[in-house]
Amino acid sequence: TNAAAGAFVNTIALEEITIGSAEAPTPTPTVTQTNTPTSTPTPSNTPINTPTSTPTPMATGTNTATSTLTPMASPINTPISTLTPTPIIQTPTIPPTDPTISDVRTTNVRDISFTVSWLTDIATTGEVRYGTDPNNLDQTAHDDRGAVTSDDTHFVTITALNADTTYYFNVVSGSTIDNNGGTHYRVTTGQTLTLPGSDTIYGQVFLTGTIPAEGTIVYITLSDADGAGSSGEAAPLSALVNNNGFWSINLNNARTADLSSYYSYSARGDSLSLKAQGAADGIGCKNVDTAKDSPADSITLSLSQCTITMSLDNGWNHISLPIEPVTPYTAEEVCNEINSQGGSITEIDRWYAGGWQGHICGLPFHNFELLLGSDYFIKSNTSSIWTIEGYEVTQPVPLHLESGWNSISIPHTDVYTAESLCDEIISQGV
Repeated sequence: TNAAAGAFVNTIALEEITIGSAEAPTPTPTVTQTNTPTSTPTPSNTPINTPTSTPTPMATGTNTATSTLTPMASPINTPISTLTPTPIIQTPTIPPTDPTISDVRTTNVRDISFTVSWLTDIATTGEVRYGTDPNNLDQTAHDDRGAVTSDDTHFVTITALNADTTYYFNVVSGSTIDNNGGTHYRVTTGQTLTLPGSDTIYGQVFLTGTIPAEGTIVYITLSDADGAGSSGEAAPLSALVNNNGFWSINLNNARTADLSSYYSYSARGDSLSLKAQGAADGIGCKNVDTAKDSPADSITLSLSQCTITMSLDNGWNHISLPIEPVTPYTAEEVCNEINSQGGSITEIDRWYAGGWQGHICGLPFHNFELLLGSDYFIKSNTSSIWTIEGYEVTQPVPLHLESGWNSISIPHTDVYTAESLCDEIISQGV
């Protein structure tokens, strides 16, 4: 179940669940520096005593003696110097800030390895503490770039594992430990398979112009778009952007969502969703065909928006919103936007209140709003590409479930099997 398609869920009561999770950023406290001035010393005046002059002796001779005494000089107090005080600047000790961890993802799950990635609100170190016993996470893996790497993106590949084994882990950045609310994160490795070969795909990510976006994480989702081979989406993959702006990965490592087999895809006609996450540097998105993935189109990060392309086939297309639009869409606005981009759609339908509700393009009836977490059917008279601008979904999205059948989509990066989706919904009290 994924963001590009939908699913039908049957419930027995009116409920609301939340799909997706993200932690709200914690504001960093501002430390106000107060300099306490040091008192200025008062200089002491040291007197200089001028010695008394020696009297001139009286002359001998006549009875009338004349002599002149040179009077004693008075002492003069002359200060030595005036001291100019030097102010002492006191720098306060700023307490360390606890990083806020968000967007923890598990990707590249194979038989003997998997990758954990996450973001922090400040640059800091990152490591994963893991083990097979949730009460004894006795092993540590550091960032792929080195244990002392300090960044706001974190990418840790854990290797030398056992196949078909459940591992528990916590994410650590600086002084913050994320233990998933006390339950620890967990992942089960797949079975050992024979790799079918090598199909390296690659691309570049830039901050702006030709400046490489080193340290950006690229999330890769392979999905069926031609009806051949495996259906739905593959288990998610990821790659780290190097200092030249390049990322690469062997696409043949893609597995089905349950990890039981390699994902069978076409060299042309299937879809790759590329989402670049640069934390404070921004995000970027591209959708490419498997025929154009070596190299894939380059991605330039933006602090706000992503651009996603969606392929529409001639006939009925089952779709959902893969990102949050810049402005909400009504059904008529979708008709106008797709047709202005060279498409030719005539109708948009949705499952509503236990039945189908349709909007005919150009008519004022049933002009409903398209929502995250819901899915729709679009009737197209030709094959075309719909380009959508918006924001990556990072906050929980409530799904409103009515008693009976519900048509839903999963508007975030987690991949569910039918059973794990059942477990998720039931765990929220439905």
